[in-house]
Amino acid sequence: MAGLQHFLKDHMYCLQHSDDIVLYIGDSYPEEMVEDMNDGLEKLREWLDSLGLQLMTSKSGSVWFSRKRCQNYFTSPRFRENPIASRHSFKYLGAFLDSKLN
Repeated sequence: MAGLQHFLKDHMYCLQHSDDIVLYIGDSYPEEMVEDMNDGLEKLREWLDSLGLQLMTSKSGSVWFSRKRCQNYFTSPRFRENPIASRHSFKYLGAFLDSKLN
């Protein structure tokens, strides 16, 4: 079975460890990042479905990282029509990452 990265576009990336998955996108245009993240989440859905797995949106969150003050561009991404809550920071493998890149 192909890994998740195989399903994603070239500028989309994923980190996987145990049952944790992080999707991230690098782009200079915030408007395109929102669209790309929703596309990435659709690819994630297809991949999870192919494995008979599910994503718990209630345990999921999104963080938009930027050095610019462009947070107004970002809307909550959606997974199966369910919005994924926006957060200012998250903990991944013991490291805290916040939206201001501190």
